[in-house]
Amino acid sequence: MKTPIQTYQQILHDHQTDRQTAATLALADQIHTLVKLLANVGQAVQKIEADTIKNTPVNFEAAAIRHIQDQYVQR
Repeated sequence: MKTPIQTYQQILHDHQTDRQTAATLALADQIHTLVKLLANVGQAVQKIEADTIKNTPVNFEAAAIRHIQDQYVQR
């Protein structure tokens, strides 16, 4: 049979373990929420990039001229 002090120590230990478990579960929930938010941000960025590429006219001639000018200016 446990002494009153041993019983108290066991209750205290169990309480600390319960608090640690609750804190760990809360942290895991927050991490899960953060991962979902980051996934949403990633999808939004991909959509913006796709829309930008789709709606940006490609003018290879102008790009080539800019490239040549940039190289000339750097020298």
